[in-house]
Amino acid sequence: MKRRPLSSAALFASLLVLSACLRTGEVQKRAECKNQRPANWPVLLDDATRKTSAVFADLGAQMLATSNKIATLHKAGDQNGMRQAVADLAKSNPQVVDFALIDKAGIMKIVEPEECRKFEGSDISSQEQVQRALKGKAVMSKLFLAVEGFRALDMEYPVTYGDGQTVGAVSALIRPEQFLDHIIKPMTQGSPVDIWMMDMDGAILYDPDIEEIGRNLFTDALYQPYTSLIEAGRKIVAGGEEGCTQYDFLATGLKRPMKKNAFWRKIDVLGERWALVATVAADPTTVAVQGNLSNAMPAEDALRALAMNQKLIDAIETDKKDAVLEILKEHYSRYPCYSVQWVTNDCVAVGGFPPENSLNNYKIDAVKNSSDAEFVKKVTEGKESVFDMPLMEGGAGRTHLVPVLTGGRRLGMIYSISILPKR
Repeated sequence: MKRRPLSSAALFASLLVLSACLRTGEVQKRAECKNQRPANWPVLLDDATRKTSAVFADLGAQMLATSNKIATLHKAGDQNGMRQAVADLAKSNPQVVDFALIDKAGIMKIVEPEECRKFEGSDISSQEQVQRALKGKAVMSKLFLAVEGFRALDMEYPVTYGDGQTVGAVSALIRPEQFLDHIIKPMTQGSPVDIWMMDMDGAILYDPDIEEIGRNLFTDALYQPYTSLIEAGRKIVAGGEEGCTQYDFLATGLKRPMKKNAFWRKIDVLGERWALVATVAADPTTVAVQGNLSNAMPAEDALRALAMNQKLIDAIETDKKDAVLEILKEHYSRYPCYSVQWVTNDCVAVGGFPPENSLNNYKIDAVKNSSDAEFVKKVTEGKESVFDMPLMEGGAGRTHLVPVLTGGRRLGMIYSISILPKR
């Protein structure tokens, strides 16, 4: 639910594309997805969901292996071996606050890493997830206040002998804003997409705005004035594995709320259901730009001419970002499109205009986001090209890449994106 400024910029590639975009806007205004994904589904959400699930699955596999090892060490009375097993788990997972070995009475007997050993001896037997783990079940807690003093998630695997006797549990204490930030922030930073995460009780587990983490969407005073946001949250909880809706919420620096399209996918971690929610500004086509639609030069030729503009070349060569953005803004005012942007040779999208449709110091990486593979390939080749690709904020765009050259050197590339009409 990150608050983002809303520009007065608009989308006009041509009268035909504008008409198509407005029709797409009608699709965006639907309260919920029906039987299939809408054309503006953000592919970034799929990558974020897959990676989040994979990280928790990997952590669970490590904890299961450690709990089995500790069961053998516990039976042999090897205290040093048990501490080493917990310490090894902590060393391999620095994104986790601490790991603990809990005895069958609910006491934290071993806590690692070393700086967290001060919590050894703490009685956490009253915690619901501990009680379930000591009954022999691997569990994930709901958001709760940990003895360490912050709101946390607790993943636990029972330590069980071969005969089924449970003698303790291995616990991983997770601070959501750190653990999930490690997964999600590299994917969304500098992009037009925000991702937040909630459980089925409305607790915010992750949000780009750290002040919102730990709040409850349905009960916190912050959200009460925004009935469409609360309604959207209820739709997400009651809805299926994935879907979409809309809500209004404040953008940074604005006193009035802005409308957002919200798309969700749900995951299950040891019985706890969470929804990852990707949001983008809704209906950018409804804000008009006073552009000159009767330019003498076609847009394609204009972008080529821009790449040879000496002022642009000088600004890029001297790394004057503000000057580059002013030049791109001027070009956009004459040749409106979804966005016109600047990317370096190593695929860092430095910025563009309008800002809400542009990447900002964003490393475009085909490994991080599979949908970027074609773009990375074209930038690496360094030749002028026109190709269609999905946008991370949803929908598809036609990209026109043109190299910026000086003295036989390539300084990077500029590119325009025009929204493709829905097929």
